[in-house]
Amino acid sequence: MDRFECPDLGVPQKALPGIDSVDMATCQTLLMHCRDPATVAREMVRIVRPGGALSRPWLWGIAINSLLMANINGLYLAAGQHVLSVAFGTIRRRCDTRTFSRIHARLAADVVLDQHARNVDISYIAARARLSRELVDFLERDLYSLVQGVFYLLGAAIAIRSIDAINIPRLIEQASKIRDAIRRLR
Repeated sequence: MDRFECPDLGVPQKALPGIDSVDMATCQTLLMHCRDPATVAREMVRIVRPGGALSRPWLWGIAINSLLMANINGLYLAAGQHVLSVAFGTIRRRCDTRTFSRIHARLAADVVLDQHARNVDISYIAARARLSRELVDFLERDLYSLVQGVFYLLGAAIAIRSIDAINIPRLIEQASKIRDAIRRLR
């Protein structure tokens, strides 16, 4: 997360009426869904009091800063990062599938040969070979998701812990003001 002290940019128009100052604003994936992301970014900066914090992912921060300067080059950088992420994810899954297919083939072959040598009934051999597939599926899909979830939780805990001491009741009050302002806009 990139943090910076919010300057007073003097943006005259108010998109969120009734909201004049908050201690912190955050933006994760909002701007990609906006028709005019520069206006949204300016409004975020406007409502954060001078000395407050605007917190967002680093690369998206570069995109926001370039949008605030009426430049879209930062968005190209963020889009490039997304394309690379998708490409590497596709390559990783392809390699994982090949690797885990080899593991299953070896495991199933060992189970079948061992069970056949022991004169085990063919239905038991088939069931144990199927269980080996279930084990490999668990290692390939479920374990990966579990580890990924743990990393997400740890990252979130570190991000929350790294935020300066926050006055929770004040943040709740500010969130309710924002919610009321959004309701008035509807």
